[in-house]
Amino acid sequence: MKTRNLAIFVAVAVALALSPAAATAQGKVGFVDLSRALDLTTKGKGITKDLANKRDELELQIKEMELNMLTKKDDLNKKKDALSDEAVKAKMKELNQLGMEYQAAVQSATVDFEKYKVELLKNFIERMEAIAQQVAKEEGYAIIILKVEDFMTQSSVVLYGDKSVDLTDKVIRRLNQGTGQ
Repeated sequence: MKTRNLAIFVAVAVALALSPAAATAQGKVGFVDLSRALDLTTKGKGITKDLANKRDELELQIKEMELNMLTKKDDLNKKKDALSDEAVKAKMKELNQLGMEYQAAVQSATVDFEKYKVELLKNFIERMEAIAQQVAKEEGYAIIILKVEDFMTQSSVVLYGDKSVDLTDKVIRRLNQGTGQ
């Protein structure tokens, strides 16, 4: 029973410590919206363009492999009756190998794209972080949270943020001015 009471006490203490009232008693809390910063800054637009170019480049490579595989499959279907059983088996083996290479290339392209995306976003967020730290010091913010949309759940880490603590426009201005580097 004492363990249960202790667990309840700890849970209530943590909830109170993390409550907005406790946070604002110690300092202001604000947030910066990553999506808006990417959409409305020169650097963010460049990242978006670079990502689109990289995606297009990888998709082109995959499409070329797919076209090669489909061409060989069509060729085999057309010549199947004229080939020996051994030749058909050899061509089928070759097609299966191409199929495995294609799947591996798709996976590799996906990983390459995600790594590239993470690296670009990491650098951008580091710049945002430096600016957010400046804003926090200048305006007395104890915490500035990065609002990030989760594409899987279509939700955000920041479930609600009043406009009065949305620091996105300030960070965007400084990013576009090149300050906070």
